[in-house]
Amino acid sequence: NEILNLGIPYRKCSYSTVCDNTRINGTRIHRILEKLRKTTNKHREGKNLLLHRGEQIKLPLEVRTLDTIDVTNMAIKLGVEVSDELRKSVVEFLAIYTRTELITIMEKECREIESQVEELFDKLLPDYRRMRSFYP
Repeated sequence: NEILNLGIPYRKCSYSTVCDNTRINGTRIHRILEKLRKTTNKHREGKNLLLHRGEQIKLPLEVRTLDTIDVTNMAIKLGVEVSDELRKSVVEFLAIYTRTELITIMEKECREIESQVEELFDKLLPDYRRMRSFYP
């Protein structure tokens, strides 16, 4: 808003007000902001739950844990002895596997966001330098 001198009041500056602006709509900046929004929207629900309610979004771990219990129950039905310790170990193993998966996904998304923000800054930098030259 400031760099491109869009004139949008601070409190009304949002994705839609910036992208709907005639100077932005349909430009490369609009496309970059759209990609950035798409990437970050995946985490909006979890972020809002955490920030506004102090709650955490339910993770796939719960589904995997239920699957694990079903597998151990099937083993019991087949006559295989499954101790509580073994059941707990399987659940913990899958929890670690799930965390590793989540970490990998989050690292990939962080790299995407970094790339998109870098692309946006590269596009805005020439305008920023021009604007800065007007002010001592």
